[in-house]
Amino acid sequence: MPQSARSAFQLTGLSKNFGTLEALKDLHLDIKQGERIALIGPSGSGKSTLLRVLGVQLRHDIGSLKAGDLEILDLSQNELQNLRTRTAFIPQDLALVSALKVSQNVLLGKIGTRSTFKTLRQILWPNTNELESVHQILARVGIGEKLFHSARALSGGQLQRVAIARTLYQGAETILADEPVSSIDPTRAHALLSLLRELNEQEGMTLLCSLHNLEYARQYFPRLIGMREGQVVFDGSPESFSQVDFENLYTLENRE
Repeated sequence: MPQSARSAFQLTGLSKNFGTLEALKDLHLDIKQGERIALIGPSGSGKSTLLRVLGVQLRHDIGSLKAGDLEILDLSQNELQNLRTRTAFIPQDLALVSALKVSQNVLLGKIGTRSTFKTLRQILWPNTNELESVHQILARVGIGEKLFHSARALSGGQLQRVAIARTLYQGAETILADEPVSSIDPTRAHALLSLLRELNEQEGMTLLCSLHNLEYARQYFPRLIGMREGQVVFDGSPESFSQVDFENLYTLENRE
């Protein structure tokens, strides 16, 4: 990543609380445009919360969060909506509609940029150009033949690709993926992570993924951010992640 690259996100003293629970504590991070980052750490460490804060799904309580040059807390509702259209958040459940066709789920990628009437028209009666655009994207992610299939008929790995296709149709500049390979087998996991790496390298999309599997993180991501109890305890390359770092991140505290 060139040192001159602009920041996609800057976090300064950022904290997020849920009642008395400190989910994120005093985070200081600079994430450059086009970076590919794996968030690693045990369950409950704050990885999912951080992704939701970056995706403007949650509002932080303390500190500063900038998206590019924009201070999030200073943005109007219209400006926040515009930011959300440029930032694709893929939750663990993928947020797909099983009753709809694959094409319709992909078309929902534009839901935040159009009126309710235009969205319904596009979903129910897409024109030839819209369907061709969706088909090209589906072909790119390896499931072009699934255009008119029902989402409920697809495998877990295929559904993951539909979710990625939806982000491409959305025109997002950033992908925030929460455990994208947790529910699929290793072969499909490698294929999906290879696809995400390709999109990052070819499209210049900023990519942040939370992962439980450390080997996947080391293989596919040049920067690892290790979290524990809402704090960043490691930030560096896979090569610099030592056994001591592993123990600091994953070893449970001794209890009497």
